[in-house]
Amino acid sequence: MITQQHLKERLYYDPETGVFTWLNGRRKGKSAGSKDSYGYLVIVLVVDKSRKAYKAHRLAWLYTFGEWPSGIDHKNRKPADNRLCNLRLATSSQSNMNRSTKNDALGFGGTYWKIRKNRWRARIQTTIGRKHRRYNLGLFDTREEAAAVYVAASKLLHREFRRAA
Repeated sequence: MITQQHLKERLYYDPETGVFTWLNGRRKGKSAGSKDSYGYLVIVLVVDKSRKAYKAHRLAWLYTFGEWPSGIDHKNRKPADNRLCNLRLATSSQSNMNRSTKNDALGFGGTYWKIRKNRWRARIQTTIGRKHRRYNLGLFDTREEAAAVYVAASKLLHREFRRAA
């Protein structure tokens, strides 16, 4: 496992921009990392004579606070934005509360069409510990009504991790 000292010997992290820069070798002064297929910035480092890929947001936390995070969430849902102000400790459940979907982009998170009932359903899910709980919030004539109920429930259940309405 990489240590804060090992990391600081090889890279410089700017918490204002979220950018890692190489400190030595042929890449000295250049930005470190490349995006993976999910949009996260990944940096490959040699630790104990073996190459290992690390997600930059986890390295940013280690660099700043000296501890390896159990889970990190990007507040603005942009996986390559590793500014310290955009990162927060989160469980996978909390991070999932901040996920974006196609319906969210349209302003209708937590809603879907219920064919048999010919109405819109609002539903929300939360996880506490290992217990997953799904709440059916009701059936509605319009998608807007269903989305409004979802947003109200999200404010209660998801608190600071809820995605923007």
